[in-house]
Amino acid sequence: MSSMMNALSNWLVNPRRNPLARLHMHTVSSRLRKYGLRYDDLYDPYFDLDIKEALGRLPREVVDARIQRLKRAMDLSMKHQYLPEDLQRLAPRILPARELARFASRLLLRKLLPGPPRNKHAGCPKIDFKAGVDHFCLHPGGTVVIEAVRKSLRLTAHDVEPAGMTLHRWGNTSASSLWYVLSYMEAKWRLKRGDRAQQVPFRGYLSDMLALVKKENAEREALGALPLYQRTLP
Repeated sequence: MSSMMNALSNWLVNPRRNPLARLHMHTVSSRLRKYGLRYDDLYDPYFDLDIKEALGRLPREVVDARIQRLKRAMDLSMKHQYLPEDLQRLAPRILPARELARFASRLLLRKLLPGPPRNKHAGCPKIDFKAGVDHFCLHPGGTVVIEAVRKSLRLTAHDVEPAGMTLHRWGNTSASSLWYVLSYMEAKWRLKRGDRAQQVPFRGYLSDMLALVKKENAEREALGALPLYQRTLP
């Protein structure tokens, strides 16, 4: 029975045998193409093989090329160059008019007065999302990830504390980590009626999902039994 289940699992994720897995691979590959990545950089259907044994079967030049693509994927993940695309779509929906006007005026001024040649992103005006968002639920994928998003969104240590403490207490629990971060905020009595929290999780193929949660009714009476996590790492 166990061997049958293993064979079925291998068939389900093998794009060479399962048409649905092959269709999924092509769908993800089309999204990765603009980042210069390939499907097998982030997902290997032969997960039951030993990594060293699998790499040993490949030619050296193939292994080197794969490592280079993985390094580029990590660089994109750490720098979060893909974040501004969806954030720009979300900004007009959540930010006040004064913040949008400030950003538009500075952007127009930068184009009218270009000044000396400089880097494309150097001195570029940035949107202050804290003008329309009260709390930030960041994906606790690691200290480097949290720090990169903090710098990208210009957040404070207080803003990223829930993500850091969630990583310390529970580790990286994938997409469910966002609700652990939100629970930490509730346990710390941070959420109030009408507060808005922005959730920024990340998928495996370097495409981010954004959600805005508005706290309609903070039930503080039900939070008395929740543990209060420590603020500093041991």
